[in-house]
Amino acid sequence: MASLHQPSPSARPRKTPKVPKVIRNRDAQRAYRQRQSDRLSQLQADAARLTTELLDALTFMNQKIGAIDAEIAKSQHTLALLPNPESSGDQLCPSCDAAANRFSHRKVRAPDPYSATALCGPPNLDQYLAALLKLSSLRGSFVAQKWVYSFADLCTFSDPFNVRKFFIDSVGCRRHLLDKCSVLDRPSAIEILQQMKDENRNHFDVLFGIMYSHAAMQIDTPLGTTEFQFDLAQESHLKTMRSSINRIESLASHQDLVNELFGQLQLYSTEEREKAFFRVIDLQMRLQDLCADDEDRLKLMLALEIGKAF
Repeated sequence: MASLHQPSPSARPRKTPKVPKVIRNRDAQRAYRQRQSDRLSQLQADAARLTTELLDALTFMNQKIGAIDAEIAKSQHTLALLPNPESSGDQLCPSCDAAANRFSHRKVRAPDPYSATALCGPPNLDQYLAALLKLSSLRGSFVAQKWVYSFADLCTFSDPFNVRKFFIDSVGCRRHLLDKCSVLDRPSAIEILQQMKDENRNHFDVLFGIMYSHAAMQIDTPLGTTEFQFDLAQESHLKTMRSSINRIESLASHQDLVNELFGQLQLYSTEEREKAFFRVIDLQMRLQDLCADDEDRLKLMLALEIGKAF
């Protein structure tokens, strides 16, 4: 006998009550609005990100354009210093023109075997002498020719004693040249000297190879230089010089070389300064090579000039 509580097989199953259509529509609209809100938030975030990236790109491009403009201005300034043979309105004064011609036709001593001139040919100096003579404070002065003559003679020697001796004389002539320059002309003169060095880099490599050879390091006799005085550096000049070098960003990670340079410059006797001469020159050359660009190199040269670091 079937239980009274069991439904009859023929009875229909109870249906789940239907959700009213109004409620379904409201839920669908709420979900749609939420999706739209999420999409809008995502679009706003993307727009903000792209705007930031665009502003960063514009800033970077403006910096690059500014750097290129500065480089163009610097190149134009450099070209203005160098002689232009095709220009008839930018000629040297007669005395300076005659001085440049005297150097071009000047007889230089026959180069020793394995000297810089013998290995690399005569140094290229004519155009840089002409550029120096165009500076108002050097016009009519013989210091520029004297420096050029001393360097040309230096490149003809190959024995360490004479190379060291005439190199010191050449540095002395360079100091006299910069001392003769006015405050306005000095940066231009330093820039011209640096360009001359870059142009004749092979000659300098040969000279430094001779000066720092084993035989040269054994020289213990006075060099008997006449053009250079090993003056002691003034403390105030060294402080200004160090402050200027510390502002050169590309040398910030090379404080060991900077510290050694100042240690060599803070010697208390002229005899010690003379012995440290070639080490200081070597440190200067290494710091110049570590400069990131010509602008930093010029800043370094101006700082060294403040301290009279040879």
